[in-house]
Formats: sequence, structure tokens, C-alpha cells
Amino acid sequence: EMRSAVERVRDHVLAGHGAYVPKSVQEAVRVHGAAEMTLLPRATPRYGEDGSIRGVTIVLQDVTRVQALRAARLAGPR
Repeated sequence: EMRSAVERVRDHVLAGHGAYVPKSVQEAVRVHGAAEMTLLPRATPRYGEDGSIRGVTIVLQDVTRVQALRAARLAGPR
């Protein structure tokens, strides 16, 4: 799932649509490893001296705590 999220934001930028900014934390991806994390991908183009896109910078923002707080709020009072 993470690979497809990264490819999606990369392709958005490489297609000339500018920076990719997620619309909400709903686009976050859960990653399972030593610790479970929820990451929100963002991407910006890197331009060459001639103004053409030379690459993409992708940032994976850790929104694990935001998602946990959101889930707790949706669950309501106990």
C-alpha cells in the first residue's frame, strides 16, 4: 500500500500537476514494522536550471498520533 501511495504522488508531480498536497489525513497509509505508524505522503517537484522537472522530493509525514486522537474522538466518551 505504501509503494502505491508513493508512486501516486510521484506520478502526480512528474505529470506536471505541481506539488501534491493531501486533501486530508484520510489519505494516510498504515505501515507495519517494528512499530505501527501512519504516514501521510506529500511531494514537490525539483526543477533543473532550465525549468524542467528533474526529480521529486517525497515527504512521509508521521500522523500516527493525529490518527489515534481522531479515532478516540470518533469513538466518543466512554
